[in-house]
Parts: sequence; C-alpha cells; structure tokens
Amino acid sequence: MNYSKIRLEIEKQKMTVKNFCQKVGISEQGFSKMLDNQSIKIEILEKMSDVLGVPISYWFEENTEGQYDHKKERPALPSQLQLRSKMAKNQTKSIDLITSELNHLLKSLVARS
Repeated sequence: MNYSKIRLEIEKQKMTVKNFCQKVGISEQGFSKMLDNQSIKIEILEKMSDVLGVPISYWFEENTEGQYDHKKERPALPSQLQLRSKMAKNQTKSIDLITSELNHLLKSLVARS
C-alpha cells in the first residue's frame, strides 16, 4: 500500500488534515500513528476512500504520483479488500450464531440433567 498517497490526495483536494480526520472520525494523532506504523484497518481505509472520493484499490496502485483522476469513469466493481471485509463480517456473524446455538443447546442439556 502506498501510504504517501493519502497525504497527497488530502492536499490535492485542498483539505486540511484536521478536517479530513474529522470527516473520517479519527484523531489527528491516530492518523499520524497509522501512517507512521503503516497500518490502517480496512474500515478506516474505506472511510478515507469515501471522504476523498477514491476507490480503495487506488491506495494499492503502482502510481506514486498521487494523481487520481476523479473525472475518469471506472467500473463499479467492489475491490478485493471490500470483498474480504464483507466475508470476514459474514464469518463473524456465522460464528456468533453457532456459538449462540451451542450455548442454547448446552443450557437445555444442563436443564434436563
């Protein structure tokens, strides 16, 4: 992922880091820490992309110029990261459902004893 593109895109859109962070819902310190550690959660990256009007895939493209063409039409296909995020959420829901059902069955068995 090209983390430098984030700051470049913020500047290109004439947005302050403070304003950007408010729109994303993160602190300026947290934002700096994410860039320094080069670690951003997918949910935050999705919000950043929405605020800046770029697809998540843009952050992973080889182009290091930070020149996203907002006028260029792109297919509305979900990125691999969005698909993985949705899959992870669905898996978590499935695990929670199974856990709930197992707890219910266990309580029923204990009540019968």
